[in-house]
Amino acid sequence: MLLASCLLILSLSFATTSTLVVTRAKVKGPGYTILAKNGKACASLCKSQPACDSANFNKETNKCRIFSRCSPSLIVYNSTSHLHFSKRPLITENGYRYHEESDSCLKLVEELTDYAGAEALCRSKNGRLVALTDKRINSLAAEMLSGSQSQFAWVGATDSRWEGNPLLSDGRRVSETGWFPAGSQEMRKDPRRNCWSLSDEGTWAEHPCKGRTQFSICQITTFDNS
Repeated sequence: MLLASCLLILSLSFATTSTLVVTRAKVKGPGYTILAKNGKACASLCKSQPACDSANFNKETNKCRIFSRCSPSLIVYNSTSHLHFSKRPLITENGYRYHEESDSCLKLVEELTDYAGAEALCRSKNGRLVALTDKRINSLAAEMLSGSQSQFAWVGATDSRWEGNPLLSDGRRVSETGWFPAGSQEMRKDPRRNCWSLSDEGTWAEHPCKGRTQFSICQITTFDNS
């Protein structure tokens, strides 16, 4: 992991695309290498490729490594001769699926934890529990879960402060997104159940936050949407 002192506190601003955060490090991962005039040109190449999540520029060789979207990458070492441009936090393992509308990467994590453990697990992967904000991302998450050995997985939604109107992990409530595929209101009045799960059929279910362990679905967003 890069030390805070190695971070460049700047970003490249392009009118029609997301911010790229810059660090001084050599990074490796799946993708392809091309030549670029300078670091800004390398960043622009990444910006112009829809499937590019990050790029690594070698100032000594002018080589620009374009990394594939939602693929794992590894910081090899801190380096003043390399610039790494990234639109989202580092993804360190395989298994992520891309969701276009949210421009985010999703992964089903097959570790049994309670809700707090699931939140901590996603944070350790540079992400958060997934915010299911519409039918499409809900369907993708349910599809990922249906191929596992679990019926439910934790998602980023709790309603301990406002029963029946869960707060999502992106800071919005379901009343703002208009997406809430849950059961009747009568099923949601139990104050002991305040943490939400997604079922393999795509519906939501409310469960106790403690004392119940299950899989979780993590989401890594861009820096602009974090």
